[in-house]
Amino acid sequence: MTLKPKLKSVIDCLVFFILMSITYVAIGYFTHWFVPIRKLNESTFYIVFEFILFASIAVSIAGTQYFLIPLQKIFGTTKENNVLMQSFASNKWGPDLLLGFSIGAVFMTVTTALAYLGGGYVPDPHINLSINLGVALIFFLFVAMAEELIFRGFIFQTCERGFGTKWSIVITSLLFGYFHMLNKLDGIAEDYKPLACLFLAIEAGFLLNAAFLIRRSLWIPIGIHWSWNLFETSIFGAKEGQIHFLPSLFTGHYQPGLFLPGFPMGMESSYITVATGLITGFILMRFAKSNHNLQVPENQKGQP
Repeated sequence: MTLKPKLKSVIDCLVFFILMSITYVAIGYFTHWFVPIRKLNESTFYIVFEFILFASIAVSIAGTQYFLIPLQKIFGTTKENNVLMQSFASNKWGPDLLLGFSIGAVFMTVTTALAYLGGGYVPDPHINLSINLGVALIFFLFVAMAEELIFRGFIFQTCERGFGTKWSIVITSLLFGYFHMLNKLDGIAEDYKPLACLFLAIEAGFLLNAAFLIRRSLWIPIGIHWSWNLFETSIFGAKEGQIHFLPSLFTGHYQPGLFLPGFPMGMESSYITVATGLITGFILMRFAKSNHNLQVPENQKGQP
């Protein structure tokens, strides 16, 4: 009895989501119990939370693969590679991380500059040269590692086996974008959050999937995700509706016109970011195609 690849991918993702939900609730209770005892400040709390979240995601992925071993025997599916090892295995992890960080830094700098030239981003004249970027560097690294492990590390590769690379890009991008519906917003920004999540799926989801496909390794998308958040928040100070506990080099303000009303996702809710994200994503996808890293569904392999 053979389980169809599409159904197998759906079951894998459902099991993962269940385990992730359980671990997420568990770490929520743990951190709220742990913080008062240790008297952690806000920035340290979030670093601890993101580290535990990353560890719980790794445990959930390992648990999913272990839990599904009986299904492999029952339905006759082939044994799958260890997703954790496969995603991080690279003898070029250092250069790849640096490459991704550089791409993300240039991308966010160019995007912010275009928004500034278009009158959509206005920084205060005061520059905060006394900031300590250490907390932001650590925090955003864990954020990037956690989210990339979820979406590119597990969901993308799981969907790819059943649906192929092209549909996996679409599915994972949408899931990545609408995952940010969990962000808490206020006022009119809340009304436009679903559209902002679609923007995020188009500009960031597609770009990060393409970055993963260059070497089929998480290090490049982790680097991009890391510097994207770091530069947006801690360099350019584009924090409205997002993270307020981290200091920034500049303090930026958004103006109507180039953004969705209420600026629900900061720079990600800009029409400019959608354009620059798509352009960058297509450039990275060309490199991925040149490396022959796109796949067809398992049930189509070997067909002409």
